[in-house]
This record gives sequence, C-alpha cells and structure tokens, in this order.
Amino acid sequence: MAEEFIPFDPAEALDSKEVIGIFLAKALESGDDNYIALARSIAARAKKIHHLTEPIELPPETLRKATQAS
Repeated sequence: MAEEFIPFDPAEALDSKEVIGIFLAKALESGDDNYIALARSIAARAKKIHHLTEPIELPPETLRKATQAS
C-alpha cells in the first residue's frame, strides 16, 4: 500500500506576527542564504493569508547576532 501524503503549506501555520518573527529568526540563525530567502517568501505568503499588516519584529537577540555577523 502506497503512503498517502497530505499537502502542507507552512505559511498556513504562521498565523501571527510573533510566530512569523520566530520563524524568520531561526532562518537567520541558520546562516544559509537560500533557506533565509525561502523563509522570507513563506513569511510574506503567511502575512497575505492571515491578513497581517503590521511589521514583523524579530527577537532582539536575533537582531544582535545578525548585525554582529555582518
């Protein structure tokens, strides 16, 4: 019997600006440019799906790490 897969869109699970911020923070921490680009596109889609208009704030620790890495 073949396994049945159910389509999953991660953008649907990102339902608040706080959750999106954490998601983006984890992507930034990875340091992988391709993963960061993918996470940004997922986050943008999530904002559209859930009609979020306010800016996404990253956790302060992530911002500090991101600015130190540059």
